[in-house]
Amino acid sequence: MKILVTGAGGFLGGALCRALAGEGHDVLGLDVAIPPVGIGYRQAQCDLLTVDLTEILQEEAPYWVIHCAGNANVGLSVQDPFMDLNSSYVLLHRLLYAVKAVREETKVLFLSSAAVYGNPERLPIAEGDRRHPVSPYGLHKAACEDLCGYFTRIEGIDCRVMRIFSAYGAGLRKQILWDLCTKIEKPGKIALFGTGAETRDFIHVDDVVRAAGLIMFKGESGIYNVANGAEVRIDAVVKALLRVADISEQRLSFSGEQKPGDPLNWRADTSRLNALGYVQSVPLDVGIKGYFEWRRQLD
Repeated sequence: MKILVTGAGGFLGGALCRALAGEGHDVLGLDVAIPPVGIGYRQAQCDLLTVDLTEILQEEAPYWVIHCAGNANVGLSVQDPFMDLNSSYVLLHRLLYAVKAVREETKVLFLSSAAVYGNPERLPIAEGDRRHPVSPYGLHKAACEDLCGYFTRIEGIDCRVMRIFSAYGAGLRKQILWDLCTKIEKPGKIALFGTGAETRDFIHVDDVVRAAGLIMFKGESGIYNVANGAEVRIDAVVKALLRVADISEQRLSFSGEQKPGDPLNWRADTSRLNALGYVQSVPLDVGIKGYFEWRRQLD
């Protein structure tokens, strides 16, 4: 099966390309930056905001387009919301209209984010609950979801949305685990943002990839929460990594300061994804250990 993946140089885009190519699919990965080594799938370097997407779609005729491209940093969206708007909504707008113009039978899988929920009114959060984004990143992801819904209802394009919660794993060079691994290498206190009581619903990148396969090949148009349905405190995750690294918890401190755009508590209702057969395969403690070992090899 021919599959086109945008944002193939990113954390999730790269993982999806490798997994799908490993399953025998003909994968073309597009990104403004391409990995420097051959990794089992075709690659093309381009700026998706300026390249002729209709020409690519005509030449490739993909059965699936998996759209992973765009800014993935909440903090950057706060600093430069117009950059985030262009790399999310404007880019998806170009892509969907290109699909409509060239190949309406192509299906589209869009990677959204739990950031659309902001600080939810209740937990666990179901796909039909109200969205309250607290960052430009979340706001623009919500607009992208609405765009996908429009193209499904009005234009007849099969669009499916993965609303991903806190994805982590080898290859992720940001967020709490990366920040922590960087700070434990230095002497003295390990100072982190927040209070530690904030919660997230973590899901390993391998499970995100498995969820994507289920949604693509067993699902239907619409939105799916992609998580494990478990509310985990940040300080519990931090202490688990410190134990793996054999670092004393006495070095740890939380500033109490919240980063702009960060929500407080998340836990997903994963009933819709579970109905497709999703079961967590990477326990959090195993994933944290694997992340630490990968990070240590980079030094």
